[in-house]
Amino acid sequence: MKNIFLLAIGIIIALTGCKSTPNNRQVSDVEVSNYMSKVSDITDGTYSSYWIQPRNKTEKCQFLMEGYNFEGYPQSKINPEDIHWDGGCKNGKTHGLGKMTVNAGSLDWYEIAYHNEGITDRHYYRAITGNNNVNYGMYWREGNRSTKSYEVQGTTKPDGSIDLNYAFLEIDSKRGLSKGVVLRKYGNGGEAKYTGVFGNKLFFGTGEFFNSSNSSIATFWGFVNMANEKPESYVILKNQQGLWHQYYEFGNLVEYVQLPQSYTSQIMSVASDSGTAGNMASNAGQLALAMKKKYDASKQTSATVKSEPNKPKPEYSKSVATGTGFFISNDGYLLTNSHVIEGSSSISIILNGKSVPASLVDHDSSNDIALLKVDKSVEGLSIELKKKTKQGTEIAVLGYPNIGLQGNEQKATFGFINANSGIQGDTRYFQISSPIQPGNSGSPMVNEMGTVIGIASASLNQNAAIKSTGTLAQNVNYAVKIAYALPMLINHGVEYTEPVGQKTLEKTDLIESISNSVVLVVAE
Repeated sequence: MKNIFLLAIGIIIALTGCKSTPNNRQVSDVEVSNYMSKVSDITDGTYSSYWIQPRNKTEKCQFLMEGYNFEGYPQSKINPEDIHWDGGCKNGKTHGLGKMTVNAGSLDWYEIAYHNEGITDRHYYRAITGNNNVNYGMYWREGNRSTKSYEVQGTTKPDGSIDLNYAFLEIDSKRGLSKGVVLRKYGNGGEAKYTGVFGNKLFFGTGEFFNSSNSSIATFWGFVNMANEKPESYVILKNQQGLWHQYYEFGNLVEYVQLPQSYTSQIMSVASDSGTAGNMASNAGQLALAMKKKYDASKQTSATVKSEPNKPKPEYSKSVATGTGFFISNDGYLLTNSHVIEGSSSISIILNGKSVPASLVDHDSSNDIALLKVDKSVEGLSIELKKKTKQGTEIAVLGYPNIGLQGNEQKATFGFINANSGIQGDTRYFQISSPIQPGNSGSPMVNEMGTVIGIASASLNQNAAIKSTGTLAQNVNYAVKIAYALPMLINHGVEYTEPVGQKTLEKTDLIESISNSVVLVVAE
């Protein structure tokens, strides 16, 4: 991409020097009130959908193809003979984690995703075979329709790992618009960062430009034609020479103006919303990559398991460890901390006062999460995967701490989210004020509506705190964010639930609503 916009700015500065704005034409609020009319001229699309049967499935195993048709941008239906699905089926629909491959004539494209009875409503990883460009993120559904997605766009290395991410976007499927952050690199070593709304005509938001030393050289606010990166319409430009309000037509400077405060406020609001959207896309992208890693590992395992010799089982300690677990599906799947069950040869839970054997389905020691399963019909707790939990959110933790000392009755503690990161800024964790003790490991951390947002995991080591600060740490505890359990749930087809229309509960009602789903975990 040529550095046309920067060259244009440099020429303007060289010819005009520093120019003040107070004596220039005053632009009215009305003239700059509707930025959307300049960004896009596409009318809202018309939703369409149809079910399709992959050619390689002999049994009924359909999935939903859906999207929006825009005037002047016709969409053609996919032929079932061109579709291949390597995942499972349930109730006549595609189900579970799998890869859909589409023969599109001159090229093939594929999407790795979790299908929930024919519907892709979660994370995805999509690319064209033989091309190093990839799109990955999360679908968002409202009213039984896919309405938008949070997507990262990037390139891959020859080994398939991510090389460069250049876009972090919330894509509005119905309106044909995107908002978020786009990065550009130039041949001279310079870079640009655009934060705002992207339409089929123009970009609207903020742009920051950096030289090869990563030093800021210019900032602008307003409209840009992203095809050639030239400013358009009303623009505010700031660099080392000063600040200007300008008006452009077809990339050419027409006049200097004085823009109203409402215009600046409008840009700042759009940029702020777009920055948040970019962060959500980045988070969704990380989970999508974890999902793909699980998919790749499952395929590698299935390809080699037949040729591997039987390995001797490790010897386990005969000691007994206890922790807490909680159900996340109605058919007996539950989560706890990985460190609760590590080294054990037998796992059970105490359910309704009785010991019930539990099987270890999967565990992730790096994120300290384990997935267990019991053959019981239970009540799973809903988990929050879409809304960001804010600092200061009120929380509750319910578990079985120190049962040898405190007894085997459930104990509830309450507190707040102190920070959205853990020790040394580890973003996998929340720092929380809710007290936790040994035995609380694996306890659900819920918000005021009883939705799980984390898994209680650890407290700050007091010896380390004393060595570092000379004082004891007060209520510094940590919980793994529930989103880091998602790849494991997807890989094993766990039918978890997400919150719908939940209300804030009083503390007594809150604990009562989740208590039947929280159990004591015994690992021997």
